[in-house]
Amino acid sequence: MMKKKQLLTLGIAALLVLSGCGAKQHDDSQASSSSRTSTQQVTKVAYQNLGAKQRKQLRFRFQAKSDGGSDTLYNVNARITNKTKHAVTFNRAKFFIDRTADGDKIKSAATGRVTVQPGKHVDLKELFIDVNVSVFRSAGTFYYLNKHFPLAYTYHAHQGNGSTSNSLQDNEAKAVQSQAASNTSSSSSAVATSTSTTANSASANSGSTNTTTGTNSSNGSTGSTKSDGTTSNQTSGTNLTQAQLQAWAFKHTAANYNFNVTPNDFTFTFGTNSDGEATVTVAENHSSSNMQAHNADPNTNPTVASYTVNAQGELVNNYTQQVVASSYGN
Repeated sequence: MMKKKQLLTLGIAALLVLSGCGAKQHDDSQASSSSRTSTQQVTKVAYQNLGAKQRKQLRFRFQAKSDGGSDTLYNVNARITNKTKHAVTFNRAKFFIDRTADGDKIKSAATGRVTVQPGKHVDLKELFIDVNVSVFRSAGTFYYLNKHFPLAYTYHAHQGNGSTSNSLQDNEAKAVQSQAASNTSSSSSAVATSTSTTANSASANSGSTNTTTGTNSSNGSTGSTKSDGTTSNQTSGTNLTQAQLQAWAFKHTAANYNFNVTPNDFTFTFGTNSDGEATVTVAENHSSSNMQAHNADPNTNPTVASYTVNAQGELVNNYTQQVVASSYGN
């Protein structure tokens, strides 16, 4: 009888042990399943495939820093902070800068893909390399992929903590953008009007044309005919020739470089704005041997300066709207 009671007790104990193990395995299984479900919920999404509201949950910071002590050339680092529930992917090569004043595009120097996990941030070192400081003193925008995805303005990216996504709502930066866009529109209109007038004049003169050329391009400029029949190549609204205006613009552009440059290292495009004032836009000529010796990208010729000679004969920097010289030669 005693043995039967002992066997019954052992049997009940065994059942309790087995039941406990089963419950533990069930709990472990549930925990494992929950963990897998949690992991599966974090999906990878390309930035351009996010909705507008989700894209606003990604924050961008672009900070330009002097390149090896240069006062002219800057490298740009970026930080992306992801506040979405997705792992967001980017292609480093698809970032670019667009300069509002001239439409020049500066391409990213980086390659490869990067993923920003939810609640994390990623730093992109030297996303842009050797960018002229004028880019950060004027209107421009950091974009991803195309112009449908603006990330921040370039204005003052070389100061303090750089330019962030908030700059797209900053009144000062927006004013700089609007002014540059307005100047570009006015210049384009003036060039188109000048071209149309030239064509009409040529037609009225029985097919004869009077073409004015400078050392470089002379869009929008006008020439006058002297009594001896020769052409005086003067820029509209001033008594300066294009050669003089080019020399003046070169002097103030060259001052921004920490190596010796010559006029052959640039191209100069002349025009007039809507007020009839002479303008000149300066772009680097990366096919020059000097620029190539300084590792300039042969596939780009970035615009680095733009000037206007106002009614008072002053040379005005169109990017900063500041007078850089009060009279010719200064």
